[in-house]
Amino acid sequence: MKEKSMFVISGGPSVGKTTIIEALETLGYPVLHEISTALIKEGILSPQREREKFQREILRRQLEGEGRLMQLDGACFLDRGILDGMAYYELDGLPVPADFNKLDVSHYAIMFLLEELPFFQDNGIRFEDLEYSKRITPIIEGYYRKRNIPILRVAAMPVEDRLDVILRAVENHLNN
Repeated sequence: MKEKSMFVISGGPSVGKTTIIEALETLGYPVLHEISTALIKEGILSPQREREKFQREILRRQLEGEGRLMQLDGACFLDRGILDGMAYYELDGLPVPADFNKLDVSHYAIMFLLEELPFFQDNGIRFEDLEYSKRITPIIEGYYRKRNIPILRVAAMPVEDRLDVILRAVENHLNN
């Protein structure tokens, strides 16, 4: 894989990350779907009752998935990156494990921070709400900023327009 060609789609819950990732996948890009959604659907761990175990399992699976994508050429997209977990620890009032600070994120080219939509859609498994989303977004942004990952905010707009913003930035990054 070309250095720094992994792109993170992030932001609070219900900001359109999954919709963007699915659209990118439809366009043929390799993607890593959000781990927490899959984990919740499995019903093995609960983010409300077992936050630390839940986040550890997300991290394990995220690293595994990113490792697979790093073997590929071209742009790859992640529905959340490994630094997002730190924000969830912090917002829940839990200490962020020290090993999170040692994680290698040098393969992250840009983090696209999706801004809140004018509505909050419950996917049937969410425990968060719009206020939670508004509180966690700047915390997520802060962890990427601390690690010097370039951040591009993507405003609330139709999916096609968001995709255009993202793909133009990716093309510009890969051509420079």
